[in-house]
Amino acid sequence: MRVSRDEWPIVTLFPRPGGPLEAWREGWAKVEHIVEGTTGAFGLLADARVSQPPSALERRVVTLFFERQERILSTRCVGLAVAVSNPMVRAAATAVFWVASPPMPVSLEADAATARSWLDTRLRDVGAA
Repeated sequence: MRVSRDEWPIVTLFPRPGGPLEAWREGWAKVEHIVEGTTGAFGLLADARVSQPPSALERRVVTLFFERQERILSTRCVGLAVAVSNPMVRAAATAVFWVASPPMPVSLEADAATARSWLDTRLRDVGAA
């Protein structure tokens, strides 16, 4: 999974289900490192425009990240915007977020531009954009 902070205060993730589980662990560890080493509001943008949903083990990696970073995510993260073009994958993601409710607002969008726009608005609302 590739992770970028090039557009801070947005951290962009490019998850690719089906790859090595270690890549997911390393990617989320990188996100943890970024958010722990910064201050102020930020947003997470997951460009998950893929054809398959994440596996149960991949979803568990994400859930553990939410649990470990609950304080930071609930106080500094303006939201998680997920771009998911496949309607079936978007439905699966909705179900995952019902089971493991993230400590920040979530928006599931069909494209990256709409997801980014949602985050930009939330960042502007708190004076971080």
